[in-house]
Amino acid sequence: MSLAIQRSAVANPLKDCRSILVTPGTAVDRFRSAQKCDADALLYDLEDSVRIVDKDLARNSWRLFDKGIFTKPVSVRVNSINTLCGLRDLEAMMDTGHVPDLLFLPKVEDPAVVKLVSAILDEQAASTSLCAILETPGGVGDALSIARSDRRLVALCFGLADYAACLGVTTQWEEMIHARATVVMAARAAGLIAVDAPTFALEDFGQLEEDCSRSRNMGFNAKIAIHPRQISHINKHFSPSEESVIWARKVLDAVEGHSDAISVVDGTMIGPPFVRRAHSIVSGKASTS
Repeated sequence: MSLAIQRSAVANPLKDCRSILVTPGTAVDRFRSAQKCDADALLYDLEDSVRIVDKDLARNSWRLFDKGIFTKPVSVRVNSINTLCGLRDLEAMMDTGHVPDLLFLPKVEDPAVVKLVSAILDEQAASTSLCAILETPGGVGDALSIARSDRRLVALCFGLADYAACLGVTTQWEEMIHARATVVMAARAAGLIAVDAPTFALEDFGQLEEDCSRSRNMGFNAKIAIHPRQISHINKHFSPSEESVIWARKVLDAVEGHSDAISVVDGTMIGPPFVRRAHSIVSGKASTS
């Protein structure tokens, strides 16, 4: 059985997702209230936003949650599974009896890590899906193998800050283009969702708008938000624009009844790849630049 067929039976909590709001695992009230915002999915963080001395507190706070109260997909970012801290996170997830819809696995560099977590979830009969965060040269360099590693893997996420730190460069777009493109291409090749890193400038909405536009035009499906005020900007850019919908409908009207033929729309030759894109835009799964 092909991996694509196997994946068809695995629920993808990020299907049609545009924005994912991350909340520190120590901010329990904020996480509860996050379900009222416009983010498409929620991310409970046990990793970078939680100090070492607060890791147990964050894990124990998760135990208090009843996932049934949430109407949005709920995900958890654990610490690296290559560390004792990450294994304790995973154990805590299993012990709660209400595992998340999705686990974000940070600093993935080896397909074996994804397979290990998947095997543990199989043992627990958990329905949890996985997202691998690629944020090191090793992870980005082996992106395609990681993307094709396991049926539970439904998304790849680019980890901007850690990747830039590993290279000793800034987080500017020019320095990150190759890594971002690699993550998107690997995700697409394996039929996965591609999630871009957050914009860390909380007050610079011009920067956020530019990041969202460039990210979406590169092929990412969704973006992490680190503050509720970022969500509306992200949702706007990761939804089909009015102009792109108009274009898509023109294309579909022009090829109605013969979608495999060549047509001309607004002076541009339109073939089958354009038709597929038009269908994607109308269904809300893509936009044009």
